[in-house]
Amino acid sequence: MTAPNSVPDGIPLPGLSLLDPHRFLTGLRVAQLPNVFLNPYVAENPVVLQALPQVRKFAERRELVQRLMKTQAKKRKNVAAYRAYIHETITGRRAGSMPPIEGWTPETIEVVGGTAYLPWGEQLVAFDSDTQLCAWFDLLQSDDEQVLNYVVPVVIHSGQPTEWAQQQLHDRNTYGVKMSSSEALERDSYDSVTALTRRVIDAAGLRVATNARQLGAKDPEQVTLSALRQGVLTTVAGRPGIQLGSKPYQLPTSIGEEQLTAAVTDVWARIVRVIEPYLDAAGRKTTVLPAPSIMAGIGVLANACMPDGIRREDVSALSVVEVVERLESVRWDRVIPTPKGTQYPWDGIAGKANQALGRFAVGGAKEFAYNVADALLNVDSQRGRQVRAKDTSPQEEEIIGAGSSR
Repeated sequence: MTAPNSVPDGIPLPGLSLLDPHRFLTGLRVAQLPNVFLNPYVAENPVVLQALPQVRKFAERRELVQRLMKTQAKKRKNVAAYRAYIHETITGRRAGSMPPIEGWTPETIEVVGGTAYLPWGEQLVAFDSDTQLCAWFDLLQSDDEQVLNYVVPVVIHSGQPTEWAQQQLHDRNTYGVKMSSSEALERDSYDSVTALTRRVIDAAGLRVATNARQLGAKDPEQVTLSALRQGVLTTVAGRPGIQLGSKPYQLPTSIGEEQLTAAVTDVWARIVRVIEPYLDAAGRKTTVLPAPSIMAGIGVLANACMPDGIRREDVSALSVVEVVERLESVRWDRVIPTPKGTQYPWDGIAGKANQALGRFAVGGAKEFAYNVADALLNVDSQRGRQVRAKDTSPQEEEIIGAGSSR
């Protein structure tokens, strides 16, 4: 406890309301937002605006400083996700936070004794955090006291012309750098598939690049987090997981978390023993590993040895040994030069060959992972035989070995 009239030992951080002549920092209860901010839904509803002509000028201001939901499908779709995030945060189910809502009016606001006075009839337009504001107006419909009493930080920008506000929209969206999906996965402590992937990494002893979408020629890591997560996702979700990509996926509750983790880490630890020799710099250059499409296909194969309730009903059960055997017979090479001509084992399965240049390019997971899964699962199918071709002579094997040492 600090003694009376004494000064605490530390850096003084005075609380400020008026940051400068044009910026005022405050906190508003959610129930107060409709009194201060233009409702974005009203602003984009021509029928309502026809009935409320006095609001029209604020809607026109908003069009100048915001991207409209009616023309921005991604923004419109994001409102629901943001609303769920906010509700989980304020109800204590998630340790989240929201940035301040930044509102603007060209009118001058008086500040007296730490209190700002917005002129009667005036409304603020949010030039930043407009999506958050939409979510708050949605949540207001619930009349939940916990929502209504939540305090939102607000920065009020006043006395600045329209050109200034327009420039803020440009600046905020030009100079902000969007986080890549791989970086987002690395930092998402709520994503259950990413958490499970980390268990696989520990169990298999893999060196994983957490902040890269692909590995360079000299990178010491063996696989990217996003590629490995693709494989873990399809292990628990089966083929439908291919289209999910980096999107969140709720792990099934049909079996216990410990049982699921044990099953996934067991099969992937054994899978890694098979593919690890190809995960160095040389292997990444000459084979299809560890491309996301291949990892996703391997995951679909691994789904066949998952316990009941995780393995898809239309998938025949395999043992872990049978899964590994299907992988051990695979030729992972992109290009195989032989006296009979160049072979491309994965052409049309994991990507496309450029025969004129003698090269092979691996394709994306959503396009090719289904074919990869078919080839790995069905040994005797045309695709299965294509990636397991063993019709080379010992002399030809020496030629191949000299090229890839695999």
